[in-house]
Amino acid sequence: MPWEKIERLIQSQAQKLNIPVQTLQHLSDSQPTQYPGIRIIFDSNSQKQVTLGESFLVIGLPVTRETLKPITQIIQDNLPKLARNYHQRQKDQLKRLVLSGIEERRSSLKDTIQQAEYTLESLNREMFELARKRELDKTILSHLEKPTIPPPKRISSEYSSLKKLVPSLYQQIEFEDNTVRAKTYPVSISYESDDYDIGTLVIELNLSRGQAKITNLTNASNGYPHPHVNESGEICLGNISTGLARMLGEFEIYGALELLHKFVHTYNEPDAYQKIQYWDDPDYCEEDDEYERCRNGGSYGRACLDCGDSECPYYDNALEECSEEPDFAKCVACGERCNAGKELLSDCHNENPLGCMTCSFSSCPHFRDDESCRGANPDSCKTCNIDYCQYKGVSNEAA
Repeated sequence: MPWEKIERLIQSQAQKLNIPVQTLQHLSDSQPTQYPGIRIIFDSNSQKQVTLGESFLVIGLPVTRETLKPITQIIQDNLPKLARNYHQRQKDQLKRLVLSGIEERRSSLKDTIQQAEYTLESLNREMFELARKRELDKTILSHLEKPTIPPPKRISSEYSSLKKLVPSLYQQIEFEDNTVRAKTYPVSISYESDDYDIGTLVIELNLSRGQAKITNLTNASNGYPHPHVNESGEICLGNISTGLARMLGEFEIYGALELLHKFVHTYNEPDAYQKIQYWDDPDYCEEDDEYERCRNGGSYGRACLDCGDSECPYYDNALEECSEEPDFAKCVACGERCNAGKELLSDCHNENPLGCMTCSFSSCPHFRDDESCRGANPDSCKTCNIDYCQYKGVSNEAA
């Protein structure tokens, strides 16, 4: 009974102070010496009743009915001190992480914008998507270059919000290597009257790249951390992708973690990398109408070729279907290169041979075709500054 009362007191204080706390009846050699939160160790062999460290509290009293009151007082007196130290360390780590992330992101975004502008000149078919990304990067870069963003007050406010997530939504949150790592409690998802144990997840937010990844510590299924996360940890975000990108771009870490916490507890079958049933049975076999459902879901042509399932009744006609509706981005990376794909790439090249010299699609047969560029733009060679072209600086007369 005394021990249970002590544990309830510690849990109550941890919730109140927003701190992760580990309670040990004694510290053995088999236990890890490092713990990211606060440790309360009960050691009746200690020569002192109270030993207070930077992140631990050693209580040298046996837990009995007679010592319950003094132990309670020791915890109430010292745990707030440890909590202040813990939150200050966390806040300092977050500040360093965000400020270093800004500098790296600034440099990265400048390179991205410049590359996007070069690519837009040569890839007219992708103009809309690239222009949208360029403007988004410019907006974020402009925001980051303001000398007052993010001010210390904003970082402090962000941390004040973040600490509320522990231990209510997350077991712990750490800041290191330009990354925020948040460890969930075991995730369970209810779907069609069944409960599925997904496992304990780690959500990683890379502040320099503005990217999110998820790994599974306890129950990955066939290499998949979550039904909506692939083997590499990349997330299929669906309709929340824009909102998450904005939050990461503006360093709204609390909002991103809250959004992703809701996300990992949901399941949408049409968007899943792997069906949730595999978490209940790794050898789960779908019904015989799998090919029909795949077809009805919109998979045909290029998607069927990429799938490569020769047992599928629709596979044999996949190349013909793909050639009926050629897509530039897919054709340029395709190894089959049907007549329709060749014609599409040839039309792109004939429209702008100079664009092929700066194009980034190295798999295209017209990639850096300097002979065609020379034939179409002979007067431009003398002033051209493309280093890898053999005609750079060569006048028309010299040729």
